[in-house]
Amino acid sequence: MRFVNLNRTENPNAIAGLFLLILLAVFAGPNALPRLVSDQFNFVYEGVPCEWLRSGEDRATHQSLIGRASSLQPDSPLSIGVETNALPVSQATITPLPDAALVVTITVTNNTIGTVPIVLVPDDVILGGNTGENGLGLAFAGDVISPQAQNIGSYPENQIRLLGPRQRCVHRVVLRGTEIDNRLVSGTGSVQAFYRNGSRGAAAATGAQAAIYPDQGLWVGLVVSQPFDVPVSPQ
Repeated sequence: MRFVNLNRTENPNAIAGLFLLILLAVFAGPNALPRLVSDQFNFVYEGVPCEWLRSGEDRATHQSLIGRASSLQPDSPLSIGVETNALPVSQATITPLPDAALVVTITVTNNTIGTVPIVLVPDDVILGGNTGENGLGLAFAGDVISPQAQNIGSYPENQIRLLGPRQRCVHRVVLRGTEIDNRLVSGTGSVQAFYRNGSRGAAAATGAQAAIYPDQGLWVGLVVSQPFDVPVSPQ
């Protein structure tokens, strides 16, 4: 009887199979696993929280060449989506209940095969489309979202997150009280999410190592989600 040694690493078929598995993980893994899990468990979003992504450290010396090429294109390497819960409103007064909370989930997707940096201020979001601030934001009831953004010299490392190839992340925001736009209580109001950035960001080398890249590699432009009609829940 012949015995097969499963530990032999010189088997060319095993090496080829391992290589194919690595390719599958690179091109399908970032989205496939979260989507599979979310199909089984409704409370799991299709992506990791954006604040869990790696910070953009040492951008003067550490960047993805494919990501830089993508960020220099006029078309956005990112796409964005948004959805909310049903807004609890008073059936008698047609106003948000005193303890009402509008939970907004913004999904950011990297459509390229390179690592793309994004501007993110954890636990915060821009409210209104004309503030000129950079990062993730929300606009309500068809308000105009201006492409004009602040030209930031250099972003702090903790405000840059690295979105991997074909990866998506979610940013969850809870709005209460005056943060909830009054136009949403009718059941016909909508919300749009956007990502805006006005600067590639200046990169400065740290320590004795010389800078390789002159900027932080951020894409400059505006990308906007489709409108999402916010449902209401009369109580």
